[in-house]
Amino acid sequence: HRSAPAAMVIGLWEMARNPAHHARFSLLLMLTAGLGVFAASFGSTLERSFEERVLYESGADVRLIGLQPETGGPSNSIVGITRGLDGVEASTAAFRSLASVLDLRKINEFELLAVDLKTVENVAWIRDDFDAAQDPGLLARISAEPAGGLVLPLDAAFLNLRFRPSLIPNGITVISARVQDANARFFNIELGFLSGGGLTGIPRNSLALDDRQVCSFDADGWCELSAGLEQIRLVGGELFQPAFPLEIHAIGISRSARLRFGGNFQPASMDLDTLSITDRAGNEIVVESFEDTSRWHALRTSPGSGGDLLRMADENGVSIPGIARFVWTRASVAEFRGIGFGPEPGPIPVLVSETFLDEFNMELGDQTTIASGRWSLDVFFVDTIDFFPTLDPQRRPFMIADLSNLIRETNFSQIGSEVHPDEIWITTPADGQQLADALPIQFVQVVERTELLGRLEIDPLLSAGWRALLAVSFFTVLAVSAIGLLVHSRVTFESRSRDFALLRTVGLSMRQLLGLVILEHVLVIGVAITVGAVAGARLGSTIMPYLVNSGEGIDVVPPMILQIDWSSFAIAFGLLGGVLAAVIAFVLYAVYRMSIHSAMRLGD
Repeated sequence: HRSAPAAMVIGLWEMARNPAHHARFSLLLMLTAGLGVFAASFGSTLERSFEERVLYESGADVRLIGLQPETGGPSNSIVGITRGLDGVEASTAAFRSLASVLDLRKINEFELLAVDLKTVENVAWIRDDFDAAQDPGLLARISAEPAGGLVLPLDAAFLNLRFRPSLIPNGITVISARVQDANARFFNIELGFLSGGGLTGIPRNSLALDDRQVCSFDADGWCELSAGLEQIRLVGGELFQPAFPLEIHAIGISRSARLRFGGNFQPASMDLDTLSITDRAGNEIVVESFEDTSRWHALRTSPGSGGDLLRMADENGVSIPGIARFVWTRASVAEFRGIGFGPEPGPIPVLVSETFLDEFNMELGDQTTIASGRWSLDVFFVDTIDFFPTLDPQRRPFMIADLSNLIRETNFSQIGSEVHPDEIWITTPADGQQLADALPIQFVQVVERTELLGRLEIDPLLSAGWRALLAVSFFTVLAVSAIGLLVHSRVTFESRSRDFALLRTVGLSMRQLLGLVILEHVLVIGVAITVGAVAGARLGSTIMPYLVNSGEGIDVVPPMILQIDWSSFAIAFGLLGGVLAAVIAFVLYAVYRMSIHSAMRLGD
């Protein structure tokens, strides 16, 4: 061919005419290169995997588990509890719980993790190949700004409610407001009590209600209850001082968490006239006149609350202006029934693991109800996520939700308790235990990444044993390859000596002849080593997880990433290259010293 050197054309033609001649030697070189890559990557990959498993399990530099905020005294922010502490570079709050899917007719369990979407990516260890890193908008798909409550004036001192029940349930019924303060702490303000049945007419002091008020009705059946806002007496008797401003999220009825008089609630209704506050100067300010019900909705706190409704009150079919009516169906003793401020919330968006969909036979876009402890929550699946720090899909299916949405929705239905963040993840170079001890909050456990990394131990028999075995195997195969290449080249030279002599006689120069030999060897050796190196890398990534787990059959989380030790790689392939270069040099020397006349006589 006019555009290609004659030596190249002849060399390629010779290789294409007899490819089987190079096959066995190529396989030997593939084995050598594959073992070289595997040997160079085994130790470093193993060390990286163990380290990343610690990074994944810990989630952050320091993780406080089982936060237990003080129930009494001044309010403090759990989310912002690390603000101002020396050594804290970033922090984020989280909530973790085991939950179940209520729609399934079998016992089930998964791990629920709610994270602060605004800060979690600044703290959590997320590897570049995780879904959350590959798709920057993945976590944003479950973000939704939660609706706020009815904000009370800063100088509010008392909260007042004027209402009229259609009947007084037996036992003691609590009329309460579910409130959130400026530190995102949720609590109940018990406005007062209805005492029915055998308790009717008993003086309030005999009920040991402290400063709580037992409702007294006027001639029209209306009652006005009032409770202080500056100090709230909680269920356990502690005095809680909320941070202003306060937001009213719900108003409703329940059985007392302390005084368990009375059983289930019978269906009934309650008319609502005004919700007001009394400021510190003694002025009463109406914050909700119930002229219409557009700003409120009936709470769906349990499956039985689906029949509850909120509408404008009427009498004999004639609407009563400025009066709202809340109607509830039969309720259990542990339920909170009432109305919530704002539009009726729909299911919150969540991310789930593939194992969640597979195990529970669900699909993206499905909607279901989950529950944990005393709360339930409607969710729908917007997307899947493969891995997220601290969550192991092999151990248990998992779900990820937005912390602010989950905290708000689950706290609607609580009676005297609070769903709050129970973990703090911190980025810090400081000592984790000292930092944790400086925080003004109780906790159950401190997970410190540096301590876990310090305790990290790779089985010496596993690491050293395999390193030695792979080194011996590589040098053995390298020696066999060198001998094989030498024999192969010698046999090839002897069988093709007449061809080389003929090429010289037809005008091929010694330089072109040597180039032909180099081309053949470079192509065969180059392709064989490349294929062998790729195969060795694939082999390592496939079998190393099984070696690490000692046959347990559980995938490593997070998955291993091949990590080549380039110094070992350079030594292994340097030796291989040196051996191959020496053999090629020997062949070139033999070709150079070849006698044309002797070769032609041998061919007669």
